Amino acid sequence: MKKILTGIVFFAGASLANADSFLYGEFAYVPFNYKETANSATYSATGGTAARGIIGVDLVESLALEAIFASGLSMAKTTGNIANINLDRIYGFYVKPKVNIGENATLFARMGFTLVTGSTSISDSSFSGSSTNNSISYGIGMSYKLSETLSVNADYMNYYNSNSSNATGVALGIGFKF
Repeated sequence: MKKILTGIVFFAGASLANADSFLYGEFAYVPFNYKETANSATYSATGGTAARGIIGVDLVESLALEAIFASGLSMAKTTGNIANINLDRIYGFYVKPKVNIGENATLFARMGFTLVTGSTSISDSSFSGSSTNNSISYGIGMSYKLSETLSVNADYMNYYNSNSSNATGVALGIGFKF
């Protein structure tokens, strides 16, 4: 909770410090994949989905700060449906450098930190479990402005990355400026 409050204060302070800055938001649908290596074997789960929300503040034309929240909608399944993986919640804070390409398109990167809570269940047993971990997170994407207040967005994100596992997703969303 302290981290979330610190992030809110940081965003508010950054917004007040730069009178020309403005807030924006985004809602996105995220199909995600999960991969884990254990005991010299790699397990992949695909087909999971999540909903993601972003609140951001443009500090300057080429740099923004963002807070991300995502919640799982459906579980990713391993081949043969042996295991089900769900991204229960993702919280993240990001720095977003960006560059305009043309009048309406913007390329961007995200670099930050996430806290991920996930759950696993095994089909042939009563095993189920959950864990919460943090990780460096990063991604790239593009935004296309439809009007002064509305855009469509697509990005690829690595939400969680450890030595033995990672969670990635391609998001399609709609953005709006306040």
